[in-house]
Amino acid sequence: MKIKHLFFTLSVFITLLSCEKKKDKANHHGEIIKVLLDEANFENVKNISKYINHTELIKLEEHVAESIFGMANKITVKNNLLYIMDSNYKKLLVFDLQGKFVRKIGTRGNGPGEYQNLTDFHVDSIGNTIILDGNREKLYWYDSSGKFLKDKKYPFEADTFTILENDQYLFGLASYNRYKYEGNQIITTTKSFDKVDAFFEYSKYVDDNFSFDYYFVEGDKSILYNRPIDNNVHQLSKTGKLEKTYTFDFGNLNYPDEAKKNIEKNLNEKYCHLFSVPLISHGLMFGNLKFGKLFFSFIYDIKTKEIYLNNFENYAIKDVNFPIGITDDSKIISYTNSGLFSLIAAEININFPDEYKEYLDAGGHIICITELIGSK
Repeated sequence: MKIKHLFFTLSVFITLLSCEKKKDKANHHGEIIKVLLDEANFENVKNISKYINHTELIKLEEHVAESIFGMANKITVKNNLLYIMDSNYKKLLVFDLQGKFVRKIGTRGNGPGEYQNLTDFHVDSIGNTIILDGNREKLYWYDSSGKFLKDKKYPFEADTFTILENDQYLFGLASYNRYKYEGNQIITTTKSFDKVDAFFEYSKYVDDNFSFDYYFVEGDKSILYNRPIDNNVHQLSKTGKLEKTYTFDFGNLNYPDEAKKNIEKNLNEKYCHLFSVPLISHGLMFGNLKFGKLFFSFIYDIKTKEIYLNNFENYAIKDVNFPIGITDDSKIISYTNSGLFSLIAAEININFPDEYKEYLDAGGHIICITELIGSK
């Protein structure tokens, strides 16, 4: 079915509740975001322009071999530089805010300072880059010029990490971790990787044989975590304290627990789930949903409890589509490449400016940085 023929009704009901943190019994707040999609009806996407102040488009230069990549899985902006990770090509590239290539961080290989698998990365306040290698269970440090400094092995298997404001580490452990801290989903550790705290245990409804790209996403005041396929988005403070859990409820479109045990078999069934870790900025949550083979981006207003879906029929290059990161000054980073553009353009006629359409047709990558109303 073509996307332009998909009709749906969006109903949103918000219920506040309190839930208990398993490990230390400390209470944290929870919020249920109920999203019902019904193909039998149709409701136009609400206008989200009231939230948008300004949008800047950046075409990334790829004039040298080192700067070429396939897909941006994670984007971070630090010190006016764009850090772009391609987990398939195993590359971490740096561009300036005009799109000019600056450098590559690290190299895949077996020599000193070379990683085997680029799983995640973090950029600290002085520009040092720390790479997580999930195959070797190591962190690699590089200075602001990309020079290798050191590496250190950790005693567990991890999917994602970040460094907290108190200099502790925050890890999202792998579901298949059979080493130290087995069964824990999120932990904070010292610099020596000794556990300080833990949040949540993996349930039995997890497919260890299917992996998703997911990361901790840092907002202006908090850090968000979601491991697909799970409807819970956990919000932690910048010092690693659990603050709140947002639970998305898609009604009869929720993935059944048994289906989660075999993701490859059930991924494109008519179920709905969060496709990426959402972002929070200025009291708004931005994210992506996947319904069968279809994708939607959404904005959820935490104060008014309103949710806005943006389907491909309403796609525009200056909309907040495929939100993937957030800048130091709380602007939203969205991303489009030739593959995403071709997927959308095959279904509908998108009114892209010619210069950007030609750039995407030629295999280019475009970063969209959106300033929200109220940004300084």
